[in-house]
Amino acid sequence: EHCGLELGPSAPLGEYTERFKGVAFSGSSGGSLVSAVLGAGSNVRDVFEYIVEQYPDCRRNPLAMFPAVEKALRKFQYEGAQKRLTRSVRVLLTRV
Repeated sequence: EHCGLELGPSAPLGEYTERFKGVAFSGSSGGSLVSAVLGAGSNVRDVFEYIVEQYPDCRRNPLAMFPAVEKALRKFQYEGAQKRLTRSVRVLLTRV
């Protein structure tokens, strides 16, 4: 468990919502991806290991990170995730 918050995507939505009422994660850029993982209750280690597996593709071509992130999002999505994310994740925008 990360910070004692992880219930996982198989936990009933009501249990997840009640236990973490008022808890929110926020981040910009890569931090927003971390926020999504935490807010969805996904297994952090599984997501981390999957991302590390993408390193060889991204090492020489940084633009390969975009499809790698999309693959990760698709791999770890599950039914009802949007309901958990709606109230627990905030994506911050930055100006360059």
